[in-house]
Amino acid sequence: MSTLRRYLAFSVALAAVVALVAGCTDEAEPTPNDSPSSTAPETPGPEGSVALKGKYLYQNAGLRVTADFDGNVGTLLIINKTGRDVPEPSLYIRAADDGARVQGTVEAASGIEDDKRKEFAFEFPPTVNPNTIGLLFLVMGEDDYGAFVPPTAG
Repeated sequence: MSTLRRYLAFSVALAAVVALVAGCTDEAEPTPNDSPSSTAPETPGPEGSVALKGKYLYQNAGLRVTADFDGNVGTLLIINKTGRDVPEPSLYIRAADDGARVQGTVEAASGIEDDKRKEFAFEFPPTVNPNTIGLLFLVMGEDDYGAFVPPTAG
């Protein structure tokens, strides 16, 4: 057997042993009750923080967007510090129960100049509220910027 083949065989065997040892822990498996409820007013977050129900945050590369729901309507605040103008916003959700895409309407949507902030009102169909939202997504112009996260307090 060549030196290279012996080295590869040893490496594969070592990787398998490491994987087996790493998989063996004595920690208890989480139970279904350990996951947050979509109907709770507050959801536990990292290090004792609490997710704020009906509030969402998108932050990336100088763009900060908050969405604040009151039932199926709300306020969208966009702060643009990207170094460029960004196009008009739109929103959609993926429903918590079945993942269906539900489009929202951003009233008087318009682009946001660099180093400016704008506030918009938005509305979703009456079936949408903080308890039925699986994920909230931001679209700027034709580009899907991705999902918001609930901001946390605490």
